[in-house]
Amino acid sequence: MSSTEPQGSPFSRTQGSSRPEMTKYQGEAPFLSPARFALEVCAGSARLTKVLIDKGFEAKGVDWAGNKDVPVGPVVQIDLTSDHGQRLIAVILQDPRLCYVHFAPPCGTSSRARERRLAGLPGGGPPPLRSVEHPRGLPHVEHDLPRAHRKVRAANVIYDWVAKTAAELTRRGVPWTLENPHDSLFWYLPEIIGLLGGDVGDVFFHHCMHGGSRDKRTRLRCFPVRHFQHLEVACDRSHAHEPWGVDRRTGAFATSQERVYPWLLCERLAAAAWTAASEVVINVDEPTVLPTPPTPHPPGEEQVVTTDPRLQVRASAATQPRGMKF
Repeated sequence: MSSTEPQGSPFSRTQGSSRPEMTKYQGEAPFLSPARFALEVCAGSARLTKVLIDKGFEAKGVDWAGNKDVPVGPVVQIDLTSDHGQRLIAVILQDPRLCYVHFAPPCGTSSRARERRLAGLPGGGPPPLRSVEHPRGLPHVEHDLPRAHRKVRAANVIYDWVAKTAAELTRRGVPWTLENPHDSLFWYLPEIIGLLGGDVGDVFFHHCMHGGSRDKRTRLRCFPVRHFQHLEVACDRSHAHEPWGVDRRTGAFATSQERVYPWLLCERLAAAAWTAASEVVINVDEPTVLPTPPTPHPPGEEQVVTTDPRLQVRASAATQPRGMKF
């Protein structure tokens, strides 16, 4: 679809219920719907996971063991940068009840904010690591910034997996959404561009029109896009925004605070996902039989066991960077 945003919106920027902050998830999610299973990949706070459960899905978040956000929904810890982690999530994705997947791959190494120099910070702030011409990483980074190069390589592993998995979900007819900032260099990867076409398209919106406090502009690549087009809306400039830049009190970048989705956005996205998932045909009379999970790591390596008794498989808890430092 066109990237031109509509001037009007079917939404009020605050329409819908608001949710209080919640404590870290402590137990197992209730089994709400045997015919609707959803995943939120790189879930962070897992707010969307929580709202998907409220909507009627059985939902799980997926993130790494070092996730800096406090999950408010159930999260399975998986290292997507490892072969073992990717084999494990492949087992989960074969669940025949799967009706929706949301991907939010880390954008730190792909952020265009790195191109802007910030006064008062050493070196002007974090350096650029990618460009439009080199979306997989600038050539000099490997030699000049070896630590950053390792982060770029790790991000590329996740990006490649996301592209491959989204393409497979499209082939299977399973709805999915893929989120990153609208101008992220992530969108210039050929594998991500290759997802477009047919029923796959882009939706753009400002977070402030879906309950956020800043005019963060986001791109949502969707399948099937028709179920998510109504989320597209531009800021109407009728309200004030919190500032960008660095919070002088905490030293944190405003961009890092924006990685947590507003509750209202989660509710609207979950409602659209439910509509899309309703078109997926599932034989609920057949029991769910998952393949044998991959062999666990050798003794001595850190392991995390999912709290989901239906899966009872182990996930590597090594290093899947996320957040401002990614």
